[in-house]
Amino acid sequence: MSIIIGLKDRDTVVLGTDSRYMNAECTEVHSDSVPKIYPIAAIGFLAANGYKLACDFQQTRASEIARELGTRDIETIAEALARESMPVMQQLVASLHAAISSAPGRYARMCEVVRGEALLHTATLIGHDSKGAAGYLTLSFRVVMGQIAHEKVAYFGRARQVQFSAADAVGDSSLARMLQNLGNDRRARDWAPVAAVRAILRDAKSKSAMLGGPSQIAIVDAEGARFMERLPGQDGALPECLGSLTCQFTGTATFQNGTTGPLVQITSAGIVIQHDASNYIQVTGTGIILQGSYSVPGANVGSGYSPSYLASGALASGVTVATVNLPATLPLTILASGTLGTGGSSGVTYGGAIGVGQLTVSGTATFSGTATFTSTGGGSVAIGGGQVVVTGGGTSITIGSGGVQAQAFLAGSGSATAIISGGSSSGYFNASDNSSNQVTLQANGLYFNSQQVVKARQTGPGTPSFTTFGQVQTWASNLLTALQNHGLVT
Repeated sequence: MSIIIGLKDRDTVVLGTDSRYMNAECTEVHSDSVPKIYPIAAIGFLAANGYKLACDFQQTRASEIARELGTRDIETIAEALARESMPVMQQLVASLHAAISSAPGRYARMCEVVRGEALLHTATLIGHDSKGAAGYLTLSFRVVMGQIAHEKVAYFGRARQVQFSAADAVGDSSLARMLQNLGNDRRARDWAPVAAVRAILRDAKSKSAMLGGPSQIAIVDAEGARFMERLPGQDGALPECLGSLTCQFTGTATFQNGTTGPLVQITSAGIVIQHDASNYIQVTGTGIILQGSYSVPGANVGSGYSPSYLASGALASGVTVATVNLPATLPLTILASGTLGTGGSSGVTYGGAIGVGQLTVSGTATFSGTATFTSTGGGSVAIGGGQVVVTGGGTSITIGSGGVQAQAFLAGSGSATAIISGGSSSGYFNASDNSSNQVTLQANGLYFNSQQVVKARQTGPGTPSFTTFGQVQTWASNLLTALQNHGLVT
């Protein structure tokens, strides 16, 4: 169980909680150093109260939603967070049911939760609404007739107001009385916001064994969103990050080993990666500056040549440009200017793929083996072995000494297209249009929509010469048979 205090006064809103984490039945202290207040990007904070599965999800997802929606409105964020939390809450309730069934009579607190007698989960967000007013918003989740229901309580007014969220079944009656009378508490009414929240938390922790550990307090006001009290050792330290982490700041951020060691510095002008004053890389909007020598472990670019030489003109004759793929850290200026393979450097050879930047080559590039150009989005061109193979979209075309070979050819564009493809056996091909009409040419004849219309040439009925009407009928019958065998009539 946790207690979460939200206090709003004019343009200031304060969020406070304790650091104690109890076991599932709230009978034993699991830890007194659990972070419970988490930033929402750089715009506000969230504190969650409930089982770890739901708390972990909301503490991580709130910041992601803020970035994905590009919003500073905590009402919009809370609406999306509540919607996305429903499957998690359903999974949580299913887990509680499974635990209760595995040990009947053991988990009384869980039974209260799944029956809806106690809250399943609460979360309080502080920040600004769509109109820029500071305030707090609490989401509460409860099981109602076997279904998950949630409600929202928000306050963005300017008059001072305080609210709390905690478990329904508050075990200590003195704590319950204190929370019920919180609106009339002189500290909550008159003291400075941070001092009031600090005092209320201290009083609450003294009244319940389920609350404890250091207080955690965050504030959102005219100066921005920031922590006022955090767990010992957290101030000035980077949080542990097992996933993605985005830090937004103004001014300068410097990460340095000691006071004189290597550093990484980020300013509005660019980035500096520095070992010492004589060896650094500076990246700005106008380019990349490298101070000091550059080398690649193993095979390198122009062994013995400084980056300034490589960047200013053609590579010297006989220089080998990598026998393996060039590393991704290769300075772009090496490939961005000058010429490769021309301008008096005809001895330059290419032993591997050039994996950075964009290379423009004029003239003729000569290589041995097979060169393959592959796009990350799919498709490739392979040159080698006396042929060129172009692959894309699950099919390929081969150009070689035997001609041009492909599984199918598409002629025309838009609605005026036709497809020519090979048949299921050798010796014939198909042609079809957009209306699914198909012409098939085989060794034994020509077919239209699977109906044979022309076969091999047939013997005719001979030169017509009649002396009787019966001879006319016989000649005509033979002609019909020949036409039918030829596939011209039915």
